[in-house]
Amino acid sequence: MWRKTRRLSKKRRRHTKKRRNVKRTHKYKFLRGGLGDNDYANIDIRDKYSFGNPDKLDYEKIEEFKTYVFGTKEHAQKWEEILRLCADKKIPFYILTSGNKVGIIRTLQLLELADYVTEVLCNNRNALANPQVVNRTFDRMNKYQIIRSILAARYDQPDYTGIFIDNDERQMINNELCNNVGFIHATGDNINIYDVSLYPRTIFMTYVLGLSRHQSLSQYFDKEVIERMYIKNTNLVHTTVLDDIIRQLNSNPIQILFADFDGTMSPWGGALPFHLPAFERFFNPHFKVVTSDL
Repeated sequence: MWRKTRRLSKKRRRHTKKRRNVKRTHKYKFLRGGLGDNDYANIDIRDKYSFGNPDKLDYEKIEEFKTYVFGTKEHAQKWEEILRLCADKKIPFYILTSGNKVGIIRTLQLLELADYVTEVLCNNRNALANPQVVNRTFDRMNKYQIIRSILAARYDQPDYTGIFIDNDERQMINNELCNNVGFIHATGDNINIYDVSLYPRTIFMTYVLGLSRHQSLSQYFDKEVIERMYIKNTNLVHTTVLDDIIRQLNSNPIQILFADFDGTMSPWGGALPFHLPAFERFFNPHFKVVTSDL
């Protein structure tokens, strides 16, 4: 039976942050993502969010947040199995998004899963959702161009065998650049969030529904954006797709894995907007989010 979360002491965390098998070149420093060496500082994230103090986490809340983020308890278990398999087999796991890098990183922290993700790479041109102090290298690249850059610059292995899973088939453009990284279409179903027999109602879903209906919040952030990103647009990936990835990780020589977040790892059209100070002012006190040193 797995532990519910992975907890590391500060001493051990300092050692495990070192990236292994990474080609240290001048070019590398311009290709940093969310969770690599010094990358928190490079995107101006200098602390960690958690539900409860790091030495006394609120596991019940974490499990409920997993259900909300991944869509169901079963989906949460399967994505955790994928992440753990990658960690056990030393397979780099990259989240490759056109969405909200800050929101994804904060979400991973609150899920206590940030240690399992190699980096969050983003080609969003919004400086709040995708801050980059050093360089905005990926802004004008599509996802397979980014994959090619990562394999060439960091691993010096453009022929790595890998997987890229995304709910949008249009992301296959330029896949000929990396025929060795196979595309998996994250097919799924739109979920009816009002049918509690199909979708479990969590305190987080209730909260997001409340935000979308709260007229007075329009002065802080666009109600329509909240509604569109977290309620109307959903894609709950078929578990058979996730089972196939687990099978490949167990049986095939997979060396690297790339996964979209919005509509793929999570059914929602976007991560919660932790890049907006106004959202954090409402969310963090409400759910007793604790800030601690990295």
